Amino acid sequence: MKNIEEQFMIIREEFIEFAVVKDLRGVSLGQFILSRIEKLGLNMKLCRVQGYDEAPNMSGHLSGARAFISSKYSLAKYVHCIAHSLNLVLTDLRNIAEIKHCITVIRKTVNFFCFSAKRSAILKTYTALNLKALCETSWVERHDAIQISKQ
Repeated sequence: MKNIEEQFMIIREEFIEFAVVKDLRGVSLGQFILSRIEKLGLNMKLCRVQGYDEAPNMSGHLSGARAFISSKYSLAKYVHCIAHSLNLVLTDLRNIAEIKHCITVIRKTVNFFCFSAKRSAILKTYTALNLKALCETSWVERHDAIQISKQ
């Protein structure tokens, strides 16, 4: 009998590369993705999930990269990118008054200290805080800034 590791495929996510793409139409992006996967020696017949953001040229069900890849590999189902979904939810949370107020207070506090060398030096003299600006596009970085502000 096979041991547990041999019975299940190991699923992992890895960064492969940054690439310059000139043609941003869905079919062209799908072709580009498949060519890169083939070049890396990966077997698309084993692919079960495609995940992209909401950009129509990526996730469009008629002419996006998703549609192109699905037409060739029907087992590669599309799911909305989890990280992007989380970012969308958290972005919507900014409309809640209490959260909006909290973020404003953190932003103003960080600006108060970080835009003045003197105030920044005083903060470092009396605390171990290393304030971070709230990133507009990445909630992971925004989370770090909020965690520091909680101290």
